Amino acid sequence: MIHASRTLQAAAAMTAAVVFGLLTAGVAANSGDSRTVGHVLNVTSPDGHPLRQVPADAAPKLTLKVSKDSVSGWNLHLVTEAFIFAPEHAGGPVQANEGHAHVYVDGRKIARVYGPWFHVPAEAVPEGKHTLSASLTANDHTVWAVANKIITAEVEITGGASDGAAHAHKH
Repeated sequence: MIHASRTLQAAAAMTAAVVFGLLTAGVAANSGDSRTVGHVLNVTSPDGHPLRQVPADAAPKLTLKVSKDSVSGWNLHLVTEAFIFAPEHAGGPVQANEGHAHVYVDGRKIARVYGPWFHVPAEAVPEGKHTLSASLTANDHTVWAVANKIITAEVEITGGASDGAAHAHKH
């Protein structure tokens, strides 16, 4: 009986070790370990975030479409491919092709965006021609990049009296 008990204890210990190993392997595989998604470069974006380089064939893509808002400012549509906006993971571990975007006017960051649509207020754009741009950012705020270049897109807009900034509208 003692022999059976020791065998049972050994089997239980081995089973526990195997189960523990499987569980921890599963956690590591799904943890979004930032060391396993791309390569963080020793280069930063203009606003100070490190670049996270990924191969071109695995990289997300970004296109911007902008239209005048009927009341004031502009409506910006961030059209992405192979990218998921994940506001619930902001500040968390990196997941491939997941995160949020940063929006800029003439290189000055005006917003962090957690979805494909964003309203650019008229007051964010001074009078005259300006560049509206966006870049895709990982959950940990590193900036997605390919070949040492930020994944970004831009459009030209013109601010001024015709942007509707002076139009009063009650909500």
